[in-house]
Amino acid sequence: MFIRLLTYFFIYLIILHLTTDLALASGKATSMGLLTSIASDGPFDVVRNPALLTLQKKNNSTGIFSSFTSHHTSYSSTLNNIYSYNSYMSSNEIIDFQMYNNFGKPDLYSMNIQLAYTAVIGKSFFGLSLTGIESEIYTSSKRRYMSVSNVTMTEQNSLNTTSAQELVHAIEKIKGLAPSFISAVGYNITKKNSIGFQLSLGYLQKEMEIITNSISITESNEYYEETKIQKDTYAYSAEMGFGYLYKESGTHVGILLRSGDFTLKREEMEFSKSSTYSIYPDSSPFGKSDYSYIGRYTKGAALSAGCYKRINPLFAIAIEGTLKFENVYNDKGLEFSDIYTPSIVNASSYITEESYYQKTKNSIFIKGGVEFNPISRLAFLLGMGYTSYNNERYRNDNTYYTDETLSDSQTDYYLFTSGIDFRLSSNLKLNLISVLINYNNTTHIRIRNEYMILRMKDHVHGYMIELGLGITSSI
Repeated sequence: MFIRLLTYFFIYLIILHLTTDLALASGKATSMGLLTSIASDGPFDVVRNPALLTLQKKNNSTGIFSSFTSHHTSYSSTLNNIYSYNSYMSSNEIIDFQMYNNFGKPDLYSMNIQLAYTAVIGKSFFGLSLTGIESEIYTSSKRRYMSVSNVTMTEQNSLNTTSAQELVHAIEKIKGLAPSFISAVGYNITKKNSIGFQLSLGYLQKEMEIITNSISITESNEYYEETKIQKDTYAYSAEMGFGYLYKESGTHVGILLRSGDFTLKREEMEFSKSSTYSIYPDSSPFGKSDYSYIGRYTKGAALSAGCYKRINPLFAIAIEGTLKFENVYNDKGLEFSDIYTPSIVNASSYITEESYYQKTKNSIFIKGGVEFNPISRLAFLLGMGYTSYNNERYRNDNTYYTDETLSDSQTDYYLFTSGIDFRLSSNLKLNLISVLINYNNTTHIRIRNEYMILRMKDHVHGYMIELGLGITSSI
């Protein structure tokens, strides 16, 4: 059914190509650094500055854009090295714990499809669009994880020791669907000044499955365990936007203010576990839990301002800055807890409802690009950008392992874009777009409970490559 709908849409574009004239619609804003407040992308302006809709020259415009993104990630952190600590578990025992963790590179990709339509009715400019949240309508990932740990317990004032070794192998699979429906309207206040309003409604459905196999060996027992965890997340989000555009021949100055996201979220989780002991009977515990929808302001407001300037018939330049305001909120989520130590044969597994504090600090995103028009039907575009932001997350719980967890994450993003706009005829325009995002993330983690304080430093480097194709036409 979905393929058939896309086929009908392309047929509709071909009919427009044969019977109508093309409005000035292009993908220049995306190719010049993912600009949001300036430089028209034709009907796709519905998802950007709504005041840009007033640049439409025809009564009706349609567009379709599809893209595929490949994600590549590598890890370099203390989690990939042996770390150890000594702590008093009681007045009679000292535990020495060593662990080696290895996170495999995830197989991750995402896709996006955007449909857009704009219409001029009287003196108003209306637009509708269906696309993906954060430009990703579908995501899929798979990652492997391996862990080796050694535990030695020594009684005080004695030479008696007990040792154990645990080997863990896990596979994590995640699939997500995240469509977003956007409506917008624009008005000309004067010949050179325009405003616009925007409303975005999103839906998220994410499925996560984790299968873990572990074997623990002590001096007197062997313990094998397989755990299957299924976690489903459902969320609805809403965001409003206001845009302003100043326009005169060859120059655009735009401002876009977005409210940030208000999100309603709920989660469901269930697990099943089969365990085998060499001297104890098998056990097969299972559990299930969920919670009702909760509302949170999960993304802060953002203000973008930019300028687009055509220098001459051959060249144009654009620059834009976005200020994302600090956002703080309290959230909760379901977590799987599994308590097992060599001295506790009857392990305990259960699902907990964890509350945590989330903070995203102020950040600035600077981006811009150039446009080169060797002929009137063809444009080559390049863009780049940079941003850095900081996240903090704090959790305080009363589980057996952890009383307090604090993480501080710093991420640097480097953006590179390119594209080609080619007018196939007076009725049809083709956009080819590529986006490269290179990022570095450093996270400091502190875990503290009654017995220990553990500090870790995790560094992640990755990049994303997106290739997209768009077609626009107008009546």
